[in-house]
Amino acid sequence: MGDVVVRSAVADDVVALSAIRRHYTLRTHAVFSTEPLTDAEVAVWVRSFDENSPHQLVVAEEAGVVTGYASTTRYRPSPAFDRSCELSIYLSPERLGSGTGTRLYAGLLPRAVEHGARTFLAGVALPNEASVAFHLRQGFREVGTFRDYAEKRGTLISSTWFQRTF
Repeated sequence: MGDVVVRSAVADDVVALSAIRRHYTLRTHAVFSTEPLTDAEVAVWVRSFDENSPHQLVVAEEAGVVTGYASTTRYRPSPAFDRSCELSIYLSPERLGSGTGTRLYAGLLPRAVEHGARTFLAGVALPNEASVAFHLRQGFREVGTFRDYAEKRGTLISSTWFQRTF
């Protein structure tokens, strides 16, 4: 694998981020959206992140190509959850199992902690043994499973949730 650079997402990343998310929206149940976001919607989403807050969006770039992204977003709107973040991570399909996800979390989590995050929560839509194993390797612990709580294309979806606290 070439050198992977983890950096904050910028406007020039919108098309690549849209393509990655589109793959998961249309071909998996990992993203609960049923229709892909437009590039304009992804651009608004990218601009919503602030490098000086716990809510961060980073990309993995290899040889000038964005190969994945990870983000921390507000868990719930109440101030009681100001230090809790929900995580998302998605890789280009050809980068699965390459170590890119580990690099993304290694770049993302310390940034969020530096800006006040303490607790990270990640939901993994099932079945997805690779993502479950990944989160356990990253120091997360399983906290529970919501069974059949979402539906996409006629399929009921369960998610196991993971937590890591700093």
